[in-house]
Formats: sequence, structure tokens, C-alpha cells
Amino acid sequence: MAELLARAEISPSTITDLLERYLKDNILRPATLRTYRKVIACLIKDCGKGADTLPLGEITFDLLTEWRRMVLERASPATWNNYRTHLRALLNYAILWGWIETNPLIYVKSAPTAQRRKRTVPEKNLRTILALLNDDYGDDGGTDTGSLYPRWFWRIVLRTFYYSGMRLRQLVSLRWRDIDFARNEILLTAEGSKTRREWTIPLSTLLRDDLRLLMNRTMRTSGITAQAALLDRQVFNVTLFYKRYKGAEMTEAHVHGFFRRLSGATGIAISAHRMRHTVATELMRGRNPDVKAVQQLLGHTDIRTTLSYVETDTEQLRHIVGNLTAL
Repeated sequence: MAELLARAEISPSTITDLLERYLKDNILRPATLRTYRKVIACLIKDCGKGADTLPLGEITFDLLTEWRRMVLERASPATWNNYRTHLRALLNYAILWGWIETNPLIYVKSAPTAQRRKRTVPEKNLRTILALLNDDYGDDGGTDTGSLYPRWFWRIVLRTFYYSGMRLRQLVSLRWRDIDFARNEILLTAEGSKTRREWTIPLSTLLRDDLRLLMNRTMRTSGITAQAALLDRQVFNVTLFYKRYKGAEMTEAHVHGFFRRLSGATGIAISAHRMRHTVATELMRGRNPDVKAVQQLLGHTDIRTTLSYVETDTEQLRHIVGNLTAL
């Protein structure tokens, strides 16, 4: 108790000091750490008047409303709301320890955001892309070294996103031990989960052969003869098949880069997140979708997130309007 009291008495004097205290005391994902640092760097750059930090006493209602104006002039309302969420967490932490008395952000409101339709990839476009990602794998490792190489690998990645609905982080975190071919199941572990929990999803029969092919080529390229030696290895590791991808394992940045090049090559807007939206929208389309099953597949903790993908088509609306009493 004495140690805690002593710690509380040594209050941080600047927003940078508070940030470092918060990051040290809390267990956060690397991506979350980077976001906090980005938000505070932006605040200091916009409002620090050339200084390398900002005293906590200067973070007032007036300063924050001015910062909101500056952010909204160059970025979307969602960006400001994201900045506000992270800064609010820091200031609430300071209140918890008694370093500040009030959080001025509670009076600085979030920005209204438009409720737009989910961005998806039409089926026609998906078929065009899959046709482009034909099998370029040969005994010599393939001769096509273009921007989409190895196409066969990225085709499996794309089909995995479509038939599983998993997030990019989950795909990158997937290990061969997580795939149960006997039970036709895939375990999405807590390490790759946005909500830090794990659950099992079905392994689609339409995806099973793709993953078997990837397993065989992974073993061949790695010189592995027993499947047991494969269990702890990354399922989707493009660095095995194309040495221009640096590192021992595939990263989220590798996947982002591929989708960026794919969009440039086809003129079709596509990303890992857009693929997830596509799956969710497809599953929720039509009459009487199994909302709870879709929620379980996608790992939504709040069913309202799942319901946000419901899109009533024009014919359904026409049917409903047709039930009105004739006047």
C-alpha cells in the first residue's frame, strides 16, 4: 500500500510522461501501443507550439475543442473519434491515480459519423480476381515473379478469407495445429483475436483441398517430411515461397501490400477487411438469416454488430409494401 501511495504522489507532469506510465502499466497489443503513440504525437504536433511535449495542465477544454477542429479539417469524423477514445483512456487513468481532478474530454463531444453501407466486393469482381490468381507453381518454384507472385498462394489466402470470415490478424496468427482436418474445424486462437478470446469455426469443404495443397507445398519447401514437425509453424507464410518477402514469417504488412497491388492491377477495391464485410453481408442477406450462427462465426461480442450487416433488398421491400391495405 505504501508503495502505491508513493507512486501516486509522483505525478507525471506532461502528456508524454502520462503516456509512458499508461503503456508500462497496461498489457496492450503492439498495434494498440502504436496507436496510442500516434495519437499523442499528433496532439503534441498540433497543439504543442513546437515543443516536444505538452504539460498536463495545458490540456483544457479550449485546447481540445481547437484540436478537434484541426483534426476534422483534414481527417474523417471516425479519425477524431478514435483519437478521442485513446486520449480519454489516458486522462481517465490519470484521474484514477489522482494526478488530475477532471477529464476535460467529457465535455468535448465525438463527431457524428454517417451510417454508410458496408464496403464489399461484388461476386463478379471476386470471380475476376480469382481467375487472375491462377496457379503459377512449378517444380522450379514458379517463373512468374510479378507483383502478385506467388498467385497460387494468394488465391488460397483470398479463398480462406471468404470461406471463414476471419480477420487479418487471425489469418496471420494461424498455426497448423489450429487446423483439424479430421473434424473439419479451425481454431481461432486468442492470440489473433480482437476480443482476446478463442472459438472454433467450421473448415469448409470448399476450402479443405486448398489448405491441403498449402500444407504439402509448405512441407516440400521447408524440407519437412513429418506433419508433426509442421504443427507450430505459420499456416500462411509467403516468405517460404518468394524470397522478396523479408522475414521468417508473413506479417499483416505483407498482406496489406498484396491487396494494394491487387487493387492496382485490377482496378477493384479489395482488402482483408472488405473481404470480411463481404462474407458477413452475404451471410446476412435474404430472409430469416441465422443471426446467432453468423455472430458465432465472425466472433462478434455484440449482436448489434452482426445485425449491422443486414441489407434488405428492393424486392423484399416491395413485398412488404404490397401487404399494405389498399386505400
